[in-house]
Amino acid sequence: MARLQQKIENALNEGRILVLGGQVLIGSAYRSASSPGFARLSQSVQNLRLISLLLMLLGLGILLISPTYHRIVENGENTRNLHSVVTRVLELALFPFAIGLGVDVYTAFWVMRRGWIDVFVGLLTFILAIGLWYIFGIFRREVCQRKTPTNQRH
Repeated sequence: MARLQQKIENALNEGRILVLGGQVLIGSAYRSASSPGFARLSQSVQNLRLISLLLMLLGLGILLISPTYHRIVENGENTRNLHSVVTRVLELALFPFAIGLGVDVYTAFWVMRRGWIDVFVGLLTFILAIGLWYIFGIFRREVCQRKTPTNQRH
């Protein structure tokens, strides 16, 4: 049971860190929208930034499911079901933030130099985030499962 408790504590701590990171990205999006330079962006870039902000707000809302679920549904108890929910919530919440990060980088490059490079760097940032947050995790999980005998998995 101690191993499950440690896994849940780690997952909840990761969620707290993601909330802080999400707040930074969302704060940056709000601040940029109220800056004088925002009006100089094309209408399509402004709309893209608005959609990105809405997606990041959705991601933050998804992140807030974990502590609420822990308190309301599980009455503060650490259960396997809680660990499963927290893990899935973290997985879901990262995707909107990957989009937001890609849009932020795209916008920065759009302002500096319009052309194909802004789209390329924005997409590269999005793909890199997806690769590091999802694909690397899946690959690591597969490697660890191959190394661990079936009867020792938790």
